[in-house]
Amino acid sequence: FNPAKFSFGEGIRSGNNVQIILIYLVVLLIIIVASANYISLSLSKSLKQARVISLKKILGAGSHNIFISSLLETMIFFCMCLFFSFIFVILTLPVFNQLSGYQTQVRDLFSFDFLLISLISLISIVIVSGTLPALLLSKTKPLSILKINPQFFNVNKIQKGFVVFQFSISVVLICFSISILNQNNFVNKFDLGFDAEKILYIKLNRELQENKSTFKAELLKLSDINAASLCN
Repeated sequence: FNPAKFSFGEGIRSGNNVQIILIYLVVLLIIIVASANYISLSLSKSLKQARVISLKKILGAGSHNIFISSLLETMIFFCMCLFFSFIFVILTLPVFNQLSGYQTQVRDLFSFDFLLISLISLISIVIVSGTLPALLLSKTKPLSILKINPQFFNVNKIQKGFVVFQFSISVVLICFSISILNQNNFVNKFDLGFDAEKILYIKLNRELQENKSTFKAELLKLSDINAASLCN
C-alpha cells in the first residue's frame, strides 16, 4: 500500500496506510472480543467439569496434567475453527477479489508466510483464551467441589467482568467503524475542483521532457483541453 516506500514498479495500487491500520485494529478487537467470549463460555462449561476434574485429582492427576489437558482441548477446538475458516475464505475468495480489485489465488493461502502467520496467530489466541480456564480448573480443590453447594472460584464475578469488557470493546469497535465510514464519505464527496474522470495522464519521453513547456503550450491550444499542468 506504499509503492514509494518499497520502490514498487509503476501500476502498483497504493492505499491509505492510516485506514489500513484502523482496519487491522478493528480485526484485532474482534479477535479480542471473540477470545473473551470463549473464556466466558469456557468458565460456564468448567462448572460442569468441576466434579470430573475433582475425581481425576483424587485418583492421582496432578494440577499440571489438568492444565495441559485443558489447554490441549482448547488447541484442538481452535484447530478445527481454523480449518473451517480456511474453507470459508476459499469459498468467499471470488467475492473478495471482486470487491478489492486484486486477484488473490487459493495457493496464496497455503504459502509459507501465510501459514506461518496463521500458526503464530493460532498459538497466540490459544494461549490468551485457554490459559485462564485451564489455570482455574487445575487449581480446583476436590473436597470443596464435591460438596452439595460448591463455590467454584467465583465464576460469576469473572464472567461479569468479561461481559463488561466485551461491551467496552464493542463500543470501541463502533467508534472505529464510524470513524472509517466518515473518512470514506468525506473522501468520496470531497469537491476536488475538477472532474477526475476527465483527466488524461501522459508519461513524457526524453524528447518531450526536454521541450515540456512547449508541449504544454501546444496542448493548451487545443479546444477540447481546459487546463494542463506538469507534475513530477
